[in-house]
Amino acid sequence: MKREFLSAFIFSILIVSFVSANNLDLSSDKPTGSISFERESYYAELISASDNSATIRLYQIKEISESEAKVISGLKVLLIKSDETNFNLSADIKIGGIESEIKLNNENPKKEFLIDDELYIIELVSAGANSATLKVSQMKEISEGSSKKLAGLEIKLFSADESNLKLSASITLPVNDGEENEDEKELEEDHDYKKLVLTSDNPGVGVIINSRAYKIELVSASDNSATIRVTNSEGKNEMKEISETAIEGINDIKIKVVETDESNLKLVVYILVYGVSEELEVKKLTPDEKTEIIEVPKMREKEEIVVCNGCLLEEKCYIFGYRKDGKFCSDNKDFVAQFESEKGCENNFECSSNICISGQCVSEGLIQRILSWFRRFFRSD
Repeated sequence: MKREFLSAFIFSILIVSFVSANNLDLSSDKPTGSISFERESYYAELISASDNSATIRLYQIKEISESEAKVISGLKVLLIKSDETNFNLSADIKIGGIESEIKLNNENPKKEFLIDDELYIIELVSAGANSATLKVSQMKEISEGSSKKLAGLEIKLFSADESNLKLSASITLPVNDGEENEDEKELEEDHDYKKLVLTSDNPGVGVIINSRAYKIELVSASDNSATIRVTNSEGKNEMKEISETAIEGINDIKIKVVETDESNLKLVVYILVYGVSEELEVKKLTPDEKTEIIEVPKMREKEEIVVCNGCLLEEKCYIFGYRKDGKFCSDNKDFVAQFESEKGCENNFECSSNICISGQCVSEGLIQRILSWFRRFFRSD
């Protein structure tokens, strides 16, 4: 009787893969969730359900550098070109199994395509001067008692029910194989890890691991992943994007992203750093219009860590907007190439001519012609 009463208010779905499984609960209040499989993060979304079937979307999100290829949702994706100018994002992509290129931008951020009669959707999440974050998803309706492959993972639907009030789903998807699970279990049992918080206001922390100093910085974040840069005491740095719940090795240390958030123009990321014996003080260097450039002291063992609140280049911290060798210090803390004429701009320093008028870079030649006209005009008087 109780079971019949509950089924009148809730429809439930149970999906099981043919391998060992990881449980994930979804509902109309929380329709998406994440899992890890072979150190890859996947996201599952409950779309709809009936009394004998359910529609599920499975997807991955990854950042790819130009000329780099990565496997996303079981497909090989090559980023040919990426661009971000004046809030206009674009990316040219080549996907294995498709002859023509796919072009994504602000106006058309999504594209559907078929591979072996399977429908996929690729979406441009964000883009920079030399990298782009892409989302590849696949959605299918699965009948009770049958199985289908979604984003490279085999899943099976055991049962489905529907009511008009609330949606819920209990999903079981693949987990990592035994060896990887043991590795992660060993890390989680490491009592030397520290839970740290990185934010847009305080993006850097310093730690000691195996008697060596490391600087950990938040580069960027979304609602389900974060890009982290790790610099060791010799100055070697490495940067990676890590999805929520995933563990990655960066510059010889292990980091797990527990939770990320991007809201109200503020980034917040909670991470676990393994093997930490000591946390170091962090000193923030912020160049201003008077200083413009600050020398960054070399990082030494067991001393305070210095974080550049600007653009770090060759042990110097540059103020935002600083021009150097045809590049400028952008608000993403990297030097990027100045824009040519007729490109969108917001500030003079973004243009190779150093002149931005009405939101566009103006060529030096045009300015010279205008000045020459004025000189001739006043000489004629």
